[in-house]
Amino acid sequence: MARGDLLSIERAECLFLQVALPGRAPENAGVLLLDPANDRLYLRLRRDWASIAEEEDAEVLELLEDDLRSKAGEIGGAALLNYLEENASNLVRVTGREAIQLAGFEARLNRLYRENVRPRVLEFQTHLPLYSLRAAEFTIKRYTSAKDAAGDSWEHTRIRLEPLNPEFESWDLRPDEFTVVGEFVRVLPSED
Repeated sequence: MARGDLLSIERAECLFLQVALPGRAPENAGVLLLDPANDRLYLRLRRDWASIAEEEDAEVLELLEDDLRSKAGEIGGAALLNYLEENASNLVRVTGREAIQLAGFEARLNRLYRENVRPRVLEFQTHLPLYSLRAAEFTIKRYTSAKDAAGDSWEHTRIRLEPLNPEFESWDLRPDEFTVVGEFVRVLPSED
């Protein structure tokens, strides 16, 4: 789609996949989003099964996303959802379908997942460890400088790097001691 084109609004059907682990209330574990025009199923499930389920159940649940993807490819997204609605009821369940409109399947899938599924962060798997940047002594710094004008040109008299993280100290540099590798401009808005 070219920039400036109007976003095309598409119809979709949304369900939430839930797990009902022994002794616990059912909880949302994933999002199933059907594109009825193309019979394509978009899905995203949590990956932290070992942190919420017994080892035996977690081993089975870890295979669920790939299995659902494979079955949707074989029999179609609508047929798979029909099958789940009729047969899933014990450990794995689905909610009722909800008709929605959207401007992009992947973006809406990710948004629905963020808003409705509460997985635990899996260190080193779903997020980079915070300390990896600290261990390498990197942090975002604010660049400040003082300059002296000399005719039509100028010269640095002081270059100071001030970390945004208070755990790091500020320091001064000479102009030949650094290279700028990136600049934060702004956070881009979501397309949803």
